[in-house]
Amino acid sequence: MPNTYNLQLPKPIEKMSTSQIKEIARKIFTSYKAFDYKDASMKKLEEKEWHTWQVSILLMIFKKSDDFIIYDQEDVFHKFF
Repeated sequence: MPNTYNLQLPKPIEKMSTSQIKEIARKIFTSYKAFDYKDASMKKLEEKEWHTWQVSILLMIFKKSDDFIIYDQEDVFHKFF
């Protein structure tokens, strides 16, 4: 697991509460499932690159919260991940 505690993320994201970060992270994962990225081809995944703010939110969730767990990882993530 990468050490996220020392990461410096964009100030607006750093200022968000843990509950805000968790809610946004849930929406990101819900979108990921809805777009069926799990079964997408590598070409399709490359076309739909994640934005830096999405990555920052996901890194922040690990920085601020020890209890954010993705139970259904096999149903969410592409085998590449």
